[in-house]
Amino acid sequence: MPLGGLPPFPISSRKGSGTPMPHPKVCGSRLAEFEQLVRDVMTSYDAAGTAVSIFGRDRTYYEAFFGWRDAKRRLEIAPDTLFGMASLTKSVTCVALLQLVERGLVDLQGLVSDYIPEFIGRNQKGVRVAHLLSHSAGFFPEKRILARWRGVWTHAPATSAGRGSG
Repeated sequence: MPLGGLPPFPISSRKGSGTPMPHPKVCGSRLAEFEQLVRDVMTSYDAAGTAVSIFGRDRTYYEAFFGWRDAKRRLEIAPDTLFGMASLTKSVTCVALLQLVERGLVDLQGLVSDYIPEFIGRNQKGVRVAHLLSHSAGFFPEKRILARWRGVWTHAPATSAGRGSG
């Protein structure tokens, strides 16, 4: 079975979501075990709530919402709840960059300045793409460096921040 034992068909905790509800005879105790694991992880990290999705290229296999988007007001997490992503974007960026490497468009051993000409500071000359991905480029949050990066960012955001239920 794919996905670590989960069934290879869509299941969801949302009625009317377009993703069918799990069938107890098919999912059995495996789904209950997985959902208990999610609750246990939430407890160990003192998390008020989370959303879990397992999906492939063309469909959602599993989708469920646990806990609260606002624990004080007892507001549950909903399908349109917005979550702060924090450092998760690093993982997404890494995957996207590695896809460019697979296509031959980026070389991990290439200099960052070959791809971003403005990346030419005194301590940046030898920084390679691989250094960025492994967090070994030697960066630290210094105001003058951040100010120079703001000068590189010259385009407007492609979208504005959305508004969800949270």
